[in-house]
Amino acid sequence: MANSPKLNVQALGASKLEGKDVEGLLITDPDTKMEVKLFVDPATGLVSGRSYVGAMMGAPGELQETYLEYKDVNGIKFPSHAVVSQNGSKRAEIKVNDVAINTEIADSLFAKP
Repeated sequence: MANSPKLNVQALGASKLEGKDVEGLLITDPDTKMEVKLFVDPATGLVSGRSYVGAMMGAPGELQETYLEYKDVNGIKFPSHAVVSQNGSKRAEIKVNDVAINTEIADSLFAKP
């Protein structure tokens, strides 16, 4: 979806996500018919969550990712605590302890064995 040059974006207006005031956006790829709803915190401009149809441990259903915390790394904000629900039931909780950007990688890691 991110590689498509023809994404359609529609404002959904004010909404609630886990009791929090958010602004919704519907992003659709007309070629693949895929769509995702993004929910943005109007006070911070950060994405509070997203929802889409997908499969997680079974049959396809409505997936919702809610971003509860962000970490600032070199001026870039990364979601560091998220909850994933499918059809309203919690399926996963993700906590990120450390984020590193453009770290040095030893050339020896690419040596042929």
